[in-house]
Amino acid sequence: LTQKRVYASAVMLFLAVCFLSVLLRQLIRRFPSVPVTLVAGLLLAAAMTLGNPDALIASYNVDAYLRGDLTTVDVEALEELGDSAIPAMARLEEVWIERASEKGLPHHEREALSRLTEALDLRAEELSTDTASFLSFSVPTARAEAILRSRGE
Repeated sequence: LTQKRVYASAVMLFLAVCFLSVLLRQLIRRFPSVPVTLVAGLLLAAAMTLGNPDALIASYNVDAYLRGDLTTVDVEALEELGDSAIPAMARLEEVWIERASEKGLPHHEREALSRLTEALDLRAEELSTDTASFLSFSVPTARAEAILRSRGE
């Protein structure tokens, strides 16, 4: 799952609502197609804004990897999702560390774990030195800070 796929799906959903609205308008003259389309657009925009799609993408990809549906996980792609991906990245790191202590990791997972740990350490350092103001507060960053702080304990 990628950002492009999620956003393209959202646009296709909106276009489907527009198409159905126009179709219903042709069949039922009194159907309010413009208000229906506007409300659908506003609801979709709100869902994409407030729904935190980056966290959903990261969680979906990590879960798919841990289930075995994906053979690899792209750590660099997870990093590009920003602070929203930190909870999923930390969960993946925990699983890999646990697997490494139990039975060892294949070479590609060891390399990915190294990159993942490096990325999480770097972000933890950035957040610890960042003097953010109240105006720059975000829920994903607050979650990331809490997870990265507890990771260090």
